[in-house]
Order: sequence, then C-alpha cells, then structure tokens
Amino acid sequence: MVAGLLLTGGKSRRMRKDKATLTLNGVTFVEIVSSAFRNSLVETVFEVGPQFSTFPSVLENEKGSGPLHAVAAGWTAIKNLGLYCPVIVLTCDMPYVNGKLVNYLANFNGGAGINGAGINGAGINGAGINGAGMSKSGTVEVWKDKSVIPVVDSFIQPLCARWSPQDLDKILELVESGEKSMKSAISKDSVFLEENDSWQTFGGKRAFMDVDYLVDYEKLVKPFSELTLSEN
Repeated sequence: MVAGLLLTGGKSRRMRKDKATLTLNGVTFVEIVSSAFRNSLVETVFEVGPQFSTFPSVLENEKGSGPLHAVAAGWTAIKNLGLYCPVIVLTCDMPYVNGKLVNYLANFNGGAGINGAGINGAGINGAGINGAGMSKSGTVEVWKDKSVIPVVDSFIQPLCARWSPQDLDKILELVESGEKSMKSAISKDSVFLEENDSWQTFGGKRAFMDVDYLVDYEKLVKPFSELTLSEN
C-alpha cells in the first residue's frame, strides 16, 4: 500500500499566480500531476491546498506555511483513514512528472545509483550515505521502511519523493516544535537516488523539473523556433 500527497497550497510569490493553474499544451499543471497519480499504483491521494484537483482536499493549519506543514496536514489525513504506509509527495509545478516515475519511487527496494557525489552539494552530510544498509560497492540492499529521495544535478528532491511513515511521524513532531524547513525532516538513513540508466523508463531527470519563476514558465511554453531567435 502506497498513498500520495499533491501539494497545491504554496503562495507562489516568485510566479505571482497559482502554479496549479498554469498550462502546458492546454493541460493544467495540477491535471498533469493528478494524472501521474492516477496512472500509478498509488491508491489513496489527498490534495493539500484549496481544491484545484478532484482528490479529497485538506488544508495546512496556516495557509502558505510551507511544504513541511503541508506534508504534515496530508499525513494526518492519511492516518485518520487508518493507514500507515509510505507516501509519494509531489508538488503541482512539475509539468513532466508521470505515472512511471511515481511507480519507480513506490516500488524502489534496492538497486544501484547511490553515492555521495550529489549529497554534500545538496546540504546533506555524509552520515546519510555511509550508514548501515549500503554495501561497499554502493549497491543498496533492501530498503522497506526508509524514505527514498532522488538527487538531481546535486540537488535533493524531497518534494518528489517517497516518504516512510516513520519519517512522516517525525515531520509531525517537527511541525509541533515550530520547524518549517523541509530539509530538517530528511533522515540520515534515507535512500538518496542518483541518476542512473533506469531513470530513462520515466523520461530521465526532466521528469523532476519544477517551474518556480515566470521566466521559466515562459521558456517552457514558448515555441522552440521563437525561443531560439529571441536568444540569438
């Protein structure tokens, strides 16, 4: 059993409009991410935000309080259903995410492609990759109760990741203590996934792309020929 959380409640200060309502090829971002969940093995999904999707919606205690609080609100809703399982967390600003990526994260229980190269650059110290469970060759053994967090171009992706129920309980404690940083929830025992050949099954690192700024969105939707001419 794997559940899902779709985060749509950010303030979008940098974009200056709700990212969920942005479109790519006539389809809204929130519809794209919703489809990724529907085309996966995830059975129960909650939206955390103002009901942009057709999934059941909950709100964090304080609107716009950040993704850590949003995840806490979503996890509380999932637990209230009597579920205690891993959760795939996705934000609504990922125009290339798909069901194959969701299934890859949901099903991951060991494989190659983990090393320390990208972790230090992302602000996580070596304790997260040198602990028990990693063989000398860098191959993962079996990870059942650990969060699985991709690393793309040296940046960790906690908002496109599989979170363990144990780490989600930790998030509830962090929120209760007043913490707001998502990185504070990342356990040293998490699995950090570097890019590897298996990523091509869901489109490679492009599937993790998020759109933060208006200029990024304009480049995304601008015809390639027009973009090339304007940048020469």
